[in-house]
Amino acid sequence: MTSRLTASPQSHDAAPTTTPVGIRPARPADLATVLKIWRDVSLAASEHDRVEVVAALLEHRASSLLVAELDGAIVGTLIAGFDGWQGHLYRLAVLQRCRRRGIGHALVAEGERILRARGARRGAAAVLLGKPEAVAFWVSAGYAHRAGSGRFTKAL
Repeated sequence: MTSRLTASPQSHDAAPTTTPVGIRPARPADLATVLKIWRDVSLAASEHDRVEVVAALLEHRASSLLVAELDGAIVGTLIAGFDGWQGHLYRLAVLQRCRRRGIGHALVAEGERILRARGARRGAAAVLLGKPEAVAFWVSAGYAHRAGSGRFTKAL
C-alpha cells in the first residue's frame, strides 16, 4: 500500500512542504538507501545494520519497514512492528535536509494506521533520549516518556 500525503506542520515542524510525500513499504532494492539514511542521521549503530539482516525483516513482514519518498528519492524511514500486545515504532529517520516538513509525522501516522489495522491499541516508540530533537519530535506526536522505564537489548 502506498500513501500519498501532503506533509503538514505539527507543533515541532517549522514549515510544511507542498510536495506530496509518498509513504510505502520498503522493497529489497531500497535497503542500501535505508541503511545509508540510518548512518547519515546517526542512529545508534547496530551489528544488525546490514542489508541481509534488514532483508529478513522484509521477508517476515514486508509492510513493517516504511519509507518516505519526496521527488522520487527516499528521504525517511520507520519500522512499525506489532507483537500481539502493543505496537512498536523505531528507526524513525528523516534526512537532515528534509526535516521540519512534516515527513516524520507522515511516517508515524502511517505506521500507527498499520499498527491499528493489525490490532494494536497502544504504541511504544524507541527514542534516543540523548537527542533532544528526537524527544521533542515524539512528544509533539503525542507520545510520553514513561519515567523509570528503559529498553534493554542483547544480540541473540
